[in-house]
Amino acid sequence: LIHRAIKGFVVQGGGYNKADGKLKTTSAPIVNEANNGLSNLTGTIAMARTNDPNSATSQFFINLSDNTFLDYAGTGNPGYAVFGNVIDGMDVVRKIESLATYNDLPFTGSSGLVFIENVYSSFAFDTTVSKTRITRAGSGNVSSVPSGIDCGSRCYLSQPAAGTIKLTATPATGYLFSGWRGDCQGFNRMITVDTLKGNHNCTAVFSKSSSATQ
Repeated sequence: LIHRAIKGFVVQGGGYNKADGKLKTTSAPIVNEANNGLSNLTGTIAMARTNDPNSATSQFFINLSDNTFLDYAGTGNPGYAVFGNVIDGMDVVRKIESLATYNDLPFTGSSGLVFIENVYSSFAFDTTVSKTRITRAGSGNVSSVPSGIDCGSRCYLSQPAAGTIKLTATPATGYLFSGWRGDCQGFNRMITVDTLKGNHNCTAVFSKSSSATQ
């Protein structure tokens, strides 16, 4: 889960659970090894930390530029330890960098999650059939009228491409419905899909209710 993105600087992740957006339980912090001779160049991966040099746990960042000012420069400037490099998929990192953000501050747990979704490619050779596939992010259920989708258990429906399907998203206890993604868009729990427009891959997003964690 990437919770921070600053264009031209870094994208940061590793601290929060995808399921509920809460901070992970981590092991003890590690000793800062920024004096290992590695530099914070574009595409390198380094440990994130607080102002305490020896406070890094699970969070990391990917450098989007040559951020050499983050390198070790002595006890007064202990730097950020580089431990890896993106060897494949830097184009995905750049796409994350280019996403719109509310601000560049860390994810707070009350912010909305942005999911990089499972995408299914379907070729409608038979245009008389419409296929609807549901993916869930978080805890909740999606049902359909006419019946056929009851996701949890049944998340796929194939039917003649005629008329509409009404989908209803119902959050689990302690969760809120945050919106539709993919081929379905909007924030109403009930949404209508036009089967004449072909196949649909829809994601229902459920977020942990802040009141449930207090």
